[in-house]
Amino acid sequence: MGLSPELSVRYQQERNEYRRVLQGVSRDKVRWHKCVEYVNSRLGMAVGRMFIEDNFNIESKRTVSYNFHIESKRTVSEKFHIESKYTVS
Repeated sequence: MGLSPELSVRYQQERNEYRRVLQGVSRDKVRWHKCVEYVNSRLGMAVGRMFIEDNFNIESKRTVSYNFHIESKRTVSEKFHIESKYTVS
């Protein structure tokens, strides 16, 4: 998507014509879809965190956090051949 939403209407019209000719795209995405892509490309991690906070219970968050922590230790240990006090099966 890039910076095209911030550019002039004339540029957007030229871009749409270019996409029509070169890629066969007959129309631009609907406004809500462009807005979602725009926000997600700039704030994806923050929006994801808000979604997780609102939609997952605390036990699910703990499980994922624990598994991520253990898997991260395993990956680092394997890459750098580090002995770990944690036993990971």
